Amino acid sequence: MLKNRSVPTDVILPHITYQNVAAALGWLTNTFGFTEHYRYGGGGQVEGAQMHLSDAWIMLNRARPGRASAAQAGLQTQSLTVFVEDVDSHYARAKAAGARIVEDLHDTEYGERQYGAEDLEGHHWLFSRHARDVSPEEWGATVAGPLAMTNQIETVPAAASNAALYRALMEVVRNRMTNRAFAPCEIPREHFEMILEAARHAPSGANAQPWHYIVVTDPSAKASIAQCFLDEQQHRVRLRMGFPTPNYAGVKTAPGLIVVAVDFRFVRAFPVLDDGSDEDRLYRQNAERILLQSVAASTMSAHLAAAALGYAVWWITAIGQEDIQKKIKPLLGVPEELAIIDVMCFGPPLKASYKRWKRRLDQIVNWDRFNPENFMTAEQIAEWIKTRRHKVMYRDETNVD
Repeated sequence: MLKNRSVPTDVILPHITYQNVAAALGWLTNTFGFTEHYRYGGGGQVEGAQMHLSDAWIMLNRARPGRASAAQAGLQTQSLTVFVEDVDSHYARAKAAGARIVEDLHDTEYGERQYGAEDLEGHHWLFSRHARDVSPEEWGATVAGPLAMTNQIETVPAAASNAALYRALMEVVRNRMTNRAFAPCEIPREHFEMILEAARHAPSGANAQPWHYIVVTDPSAKASIAQCFLDEQQHRVRLRMGFPTPNYAGVKTAPGLIVVAVDFRFVRAFPVLDDGSDEDRLYRQNAERILLQSVAASTMSAHLAAAALGYAVWWITAIGQEDIQKKIKPLLGVPEELAIIDVMCFGPPLKASYKRWKRRLDQIVNWDRFNPENFMTAEQIAEWIKTRRHKVMYRDETNVD
């Protein structure tokens, strides 16, 4: 983000009071794009919570005697400014979600592009982007001393800068959370392009880039794709498969829907003999793995980009069945030579996303040699599928055991 000497940023954790913290969590998620980090409280009452929008963190506290929200007090005592990279899209999202806009989007004399809004309990928010680097003197302010600004624009040492980049990346990685129900929202074309620009830069075997992305905006096409998955859901029930299939109804109303297609003919770009021999079949098996890993890397890059833009995401892989391919390919004009391999849905979450269980670092990391303690027998895997799979798929990480 551009630096603006008139509006430097630093680290601060505001505490904001709400009469209903649970309602505020949902509103701030759906309207302003905040992500819930945690909540606390007992007896079914949410006493407090922590949320963030990119690097802007806030605490939510429940109103009590001596501590009231702006709506209760009947006046405002402070305003919160949050810096966002794409303030135009943020403004459109908040307005569409019903936020009370108290200051229309505009450019200020001190170098900011910003707008103001009130939340569900009357707190005043400013969302802003540095549009120009403006000296405070240019618009009439008096700078107290040269050191005041020198500290703000000091060059960051390379090591610290790299660590900051890593923290920013991990913030996106940790908050890429699956959600299968989305709030209504119109995804700007620019966001689709930003997401797929990230996908475009993914690594691939032989730099073949064997992927194609189809952005689906037609509601009838979304409904047809959703119906394919709903039919598959019922088919699994009839087969008594025993797999805890998710509810695919959310596909129909997903604000963002991207279908991922792959060209398996590119396996010939990888190490293969291409002569039909037994040895060629071994090489071809590995070549297919290379291709799938390549597409997965590209798709994951798209997911991280969507998460960085504040969206919840849903990675759907249950699309390989031949009958689904036969229905969706002609719907989207996909050539017969290609295979549809994934569907990516995204948008503001209808309800707050929650973090799913992840294995500990020591359970996946092996130094120099594989740690036998990390190996699972076939019996252990079968037991895991029977007793834990449904928990880790659909429960908060704190509610697995």
